Amino acid sequence: MTAVASDIMEFHLQQLLKHCRICGKRLSKAKCRTSVFGCSNFRDNLLMTFGVDVNLDDIQVCPLKFCKPCHAVMSRAVKAANEGTPYTHTVTPMIWSTHTDNCQVIINNFNNNKNNNNVTNIYILDLCHCC
Repeated sequence: MTAVASDIMEFHLQQLLKHCRICGKRLSKAKCRTSVFGCSNFRDNLLMTFGVDVNLDDIQVCPLKFCKPCHAVMSRAVKAANEGTPYTHTVTPMIWSTHTDNCQVIINNFNNNKNNNNVTNIYILDLCHCC
């Protein structure tokens, strides 16, 4: 792997840490410890609720955490299952793919960044030919 490709992949992995594994939305900055949850701690519940098997996740492709709204949906689904009542939700799990030249994780980071003149963002986008 070249130095340029290594820089791009490192930036990509940094951005993955800022996204929800389930809905794909950007994780909010934690004001408390309970706003972000580790996927590995809820493997069975994520599989039951969203059909997402985190045991098969590649850390270079899928984020490792999920957001509080997805946790709330999961909690309601688990509670309903334990009570034997049906529960439906509208959350469609994000399908994550490997990094490409049109990587949405990097493009969305650039588009959502308040300071688009950030040297790192411009450098990475230029290398990826994303925009």
